[in-house]
Amino acid sequence: MPQQIQNSTKLFILLILTGLLNFLIMPREFYRGDSASIKLSAINLVKNHEFGIDLNKFPIDKGLLKVEGQYFHFNKDRGRYFNRWGFFVTLLFAVPEYFNQSSDFLGISTSSVFNHNIFNILVSVGIFFYLFQILSKYSSLFYSRVIFIFTILYSTFMSNYLRTQSYEIFQIFLFLAFFRYFIDFIDSYNYKSLFLALMFLGLLVLVKDFFCIFYLPLFVFLIYFMPQLGKKPIFYSFLSFLLISILIFSTNNMQFGSFVKEAKPFPEDPGFVTFSASFIPFRLFDYFLSMRFSLFIYAPALLFVFLGLRAFYRKFTRDYVFVLLCFFTSLIVLLPFFSVGEWCYGPRFFFFFLLLLCLPLISFLDSFFESRRILFREKFWGLAFVGLISYSTFLQFQFNSRSFFLKHELQLFFSDFRQDAVTDYFDNMPSHVIVSDFNSYFAGKGSFYPISELSRDKVEYQVIVENLLSGFCSKKCYCNYYFTFLCSK
Repeated sequence: MPQQIQNSTKLFILLILTGLLNFLIMPREFYRGDSASIKLSAINLVKNHEFGIDLNKFPIDKGLLKVEGQYFHFNKDRGRYFNRWGFFVTLLFAVPEYFNQSSDFLGISTSSVFNHNIFNILVSVGIFFYLFQILSKYSSLFYSRVIFIFTILYSTFMSNYLRTQSYEIFQIFLFLAFFRYFIDFIDSYNYKSLFLALMFLGLLVLVKDFFCIFYLPLFVFLIYFMPQLGKKPIFYSFLSFLLISILIFSTNNMQFGSFVKEAKPFPEDPGFVTFSASFIPFRLFDYFLSMRFSLFIYAPALLFVFLGLRAFYRKFTRDYVFVLLCFFTSLIVLLPFFSVGEWCYGPRFFFFFLLLLCLPLISFLDSFFESRRILFREKFWGLAFVGLISYSTFLQFQFNSRSFFLKHELQLFFSDFRQDAVTDYFDNMPSHVIVSDFNSYFAGKGSFYPISELSRDKVEYQVIVENLLSGFCSKKCYCNYYFTFLCSK
């Protein structure tokens, strides 16, 4: 019992420290795009007590309504606009909006941003808690678990999604909660854990209906890896799937006037193909090999997963089989998709999965704390881990220090100069590297490749570009930490 109390105290202190760290690095601005439309729906829900937006009661930017289905669907029968992300995400966004006293229709007041930041911090503490519980099964070493969590949360592109006021953070939390209770069911056959797992999976589907695909690996796992339990867990899982499907179809019909909502990334192009087998080789390259979107670039901790994979898989075969089943199911769906989520940060369609995919890293970390004698090979990989993770953490904090979309805004700015080498730079370099390079230039500590390239042939061109960039920076290059002293300039 004293040991349990000691561990609980340590965990409580870590949760407090995590909350304080995320409070320190919370953003100044509100995330634009999809989140803005959800936020407007949430404000309307709080003020007018209805999910649909009546423009007579709640006027919103017509730019968001210009393309039907991009942000909002118009329900002709109800005369209301509904955001295409559904009612549950709107409810989640309404929690911080409930405490917002601003009368600003756009909802971008300082108090609103602060409320959403605090809500994100609470959810991120929940993420830490569930991840710590999951890791408790795989390692008895407290420091291995702590290093794992801070490595994954702050040295990868996950750090960005802990800060952005978007629905991605809810995906991480709910997916972890689902996995935490499902692995408990795998070990204990406790149906209470299965019901909790199915509840969180259902909520995850309500956040984003893409996650309904995880019922497939769930059924496969229960049939082939837990046949001794018979049909009972399969029946409960199918019942969960059926109830969630009915709820989604009925709410879709209520909001959008049809049982299936249609996301239209480019509705102005009727010939655009969303899914095609021809996209598969390009997506494979993007997710695993490209500098711009590779999982290994945005989450270098994945490189060290291979060093612990054998030991982890040998001890926890069934758990990791389920993780891989979910991962490959996601791959099958995402590889034929036309996009990797370009206007967001990193390979965002896989970010929710990163925490579980990296689980074998815990065995790699344990090997250092359990080893009585550290060999040269272990020293080499240990130093490589510390060096690469430290550098990646630095890059993440560099990226987070500026506007969420600074990389894309820089790319648009320099596209006017129509220089091939500059275009290649923005098309092929990782976003956090570009922003880090720009921060060095902005602080007067280094050059910025696009400027150097443009002025290579004409030295006087550098002055022109820098003057234009100065005007750009006065509007776009603000510090995106709530506490601006964290930015170098």
